[in-house]
Amino acid sequence: MWLPRIEVKSVEPIDPAVREARSLAAMRPVARLALVALLVGCGGTPPSMGNEAGVVRAPSCEAPDLVTLVEGETTVRTFDLRTAPYGLLTGCPGNGMPGQVVYEIVVPGAGQHIVEARTANPGTDRETDTVLALRRGVCGGTTSDQCFDELSGDYRTNAAFTANGGDHVFLVLTTYTEADEASVEIDFSAAPNSPPTITSASAVVAGSELLVDVDGGDADGNGAGITLTLHGPAGELVDLNGDGLRDESDSLAGNFARPVTHATSFHERTRLALDSGQATRALAATGAYVRTVDLAGVPSVSDVVAPVRSGTIVGRGEACSATFVCPEELTCAPGTFTCEATPIRAAACSAATPLGVPVPTTMTTTTSTEGSLAPGDGLFTDSCDESDGPVITDGREDIYVVHVPPGAFDLLITTDLPGTATDADTVLYMRSDCVDPATGTAEWCNDDITSGSNLRSSVVALDLAEGDYYVFVEAWGTIMLDTTVRYELGASLRPVLPMGDPCDPTEAMNRCADMVCDPSTRVCP
Repeated sequence: MWLPRIEVKSVEPIDPAVREARSLAAMRPVARLALVALLVGCGGTPPSMGNEAGVVRAPSCEAPDLVTLVEGETTVRTFDLRTAPYGLLTGCPGNGMPGQVVYEIVVPGAGQHIVEARTANPGTDRETDTVLALRRGVCGGTTSDQCFDELSGDYRTNAAFTANGGDHVFLVLTTYTEADEASVEIDFSAAPNSPPTITSASAVVAGSELLVDVDGGDADGNGAGITLTLHGPAGELVDLNGDGLRDESDSLAGNFARPVTHATSFHERTRLALDSGQATRALAATGAYVRTVDLAGVPSVSDVVAPVRSGTIVGRGEACSATFVCPEELTCAPGTFTCEATPIRAAACSAATPLGVPVPTTMTTTTSTEGSLAPGDGLFTDSCDESDGPVITDGREDIYVVHVPPGAFDLLITTDLPGTATDADTVLYMRSDCVDPATGTAEWCNDDITSGSNLRSSVVALDLAEGDYYVFVEAWGTIMLDTTVRYELGASLRPVLPMGDPCDPTEAMNRCADMVCDPSTRVCP
């Protein structure tokens, strides 16, 4: 069963969430896997609920905190995880860490319900990295049915799952590390849930993406995305991952490109990333079996079989159709059927902050400005492609525009300045057309100046033509709610000099056009 990326990790995650390493700034995220296994019964002597050496014991499997839910109402509990220095083995991230509490949840009404549990609320400190482990039927054992880790944008956790009215399910609240122990507020709610529907679908392989458009709906207004498998002419499952097996690991799933919360009907696109091998095998498929899924991972009752077609990615201003596909940041405009900027992205680019660098003559000129990055979803994607693969940034961007005058100049931009927070990990990238991702290159993008030691960013763009250039500043990783990342952005125009001009051998104040500055004569050769 597929579940939304930001809510839960599954046994065979298609697009696993990653978490930011918190002990060393240089560490990169690692995927977390959730474990699903059969549960064993619990037993043993009920623990004392009194104080022992000044510590209050937490409710356990033998004496859980009973939470009886009522439809339309929210139930709130608080618990100080520092008073629970021992815990259960859950099979989830933070397994075996102290600081755990067990809730026995009674689902109201009859029929299928979506149950939500949320620690992402004002009563939980945003730096408290909570984990929720779901157990159905029995509480004991060392594994859980599902594990819920942090949200996208917060270390706190929201869980969404389904259960039938009258069921008793167990939820273990724990922490990722002992250092995360703190007071936690968690609220619970339940509402009837019906599966989403799907009426039509299309599937196009274009470049490194599988684009899936669906028409469907959800009476509960909690549609979230799609799940699909690819099949050959005889109906056989395509071995998408090339491991020689045809099993659940060959399925794909993803969220809609935009949220459809509260919408009872929708026409939406899901963009699924493919590697080169997957793209080749996907093109060999004749049909995609597509279902819609809701927030709790419940799929539509039936699927729709869509032919798999080959497509081409086209750029801004080019003709678009079902198989000539605009990149993610552009849209196929109705009426003209050309790729154009979406209104929200066009507005963001129009609001770019001018960064006026004085026009230089023979010496570099510089200006700088200070800003702060806030949490939230971004609109643009960087163009970085480093040794270990693309740099993924999906946070809110700050956008600046720099005008390069006529002449011969380089543009240098950096966040390696005193106004940038000591622990800030920034990403810089640049485009000549703000709304068109094709006008950015890997050379115009930088994550870390020095991997592992200097997490600030710097871009050098050589020999630029006259015109406006758009500079994007983002934070690498997650910005937690209610926080900001402080930075100082500097931009410099460096003159590029012809043969015979006096020059700077360090290339700080200028650069020779054809060869490096002769350090003995200090004249461009």
